[in-house]
Amino acid sequence: MSRNLLSMIGVILVAAAVLTFGATNASAELILNGSFETSDLEPGDFPYSDGCRAKIDPGDTANLPDWLLVAGSPDLTKYYYYGADTGSIPLTDAHEGDRFLFVCDPWTSGTDPSANQSFAVTAGTQYDVSFWEKLWRGSGKVNADITLDAGSATGTTTVTTGSDADWTEYAFSFTPDTNATATLTFTAAVSAANDSFLDSVSVTAIPEPGTLALLATGLLGLLCYAWRKRR
Repeated sequence: MSRNLLSMIGVILVAAAVLTFGATNASAELILNGSFETSDLEPGDFPYSDGCRAKIDPGDTANLPDWLLVAGSPDLTKYYYYGADTGSIPLTDAHEGDRFLFVCDPWTSGTDPSANQSFAVTAGTQYDVSFWEKLWRGSGKVNADITLDAGSATGTTTVTTGSDADWTEYAFSFTPDTNATATLTFTAAVSAANDSFLDSVSVTAIPEPGTLALLATGLLGLLCYAWRKRR
């Protein structure tokens, strides 16, 4: 095998690696701590006696990194962070890992508390959002909303879950028309002791077909060139 052919094979392998990396990088996870596993809190860090919950106050990003918790009005139940299924109140296993977020209402009429996280988005790129929800009590539901600090988006930007007795996945997609910062916000959809659990939040960017086609065309050209050189 000639040195030129070996060189061309090396170039082809590099090009294939670049193509694979491009597709993988384009669909990288954008949400940090999406399963709520990262926290210094432990079950029992909570003023109840069930030993299975830990309280996180609004604005406390130290105890729940990467997420911003915002108080409602009236500021009553806020958000709580659950650990293992122990204690006197029957709970559930997490969908992923052993921690998840309790999406609770303010018990009375008013503004529900919220949990949100922001990330950069690129114009014309499709973003897939998914999360898992499970009812705790009543007819609890969760609102998921995407907002942009500039421009607008096509696709779906608001989803309201059902009152699901088992962990259920919800997914939707949106495409911004300009480079912007997007914020994914979760709130309770029903007030007065109707609460749900939230887990496994994910946002990924889908590679643009044009970008992948360009990379594939380049790789095909290199393959054709190597084949001609071999002849």
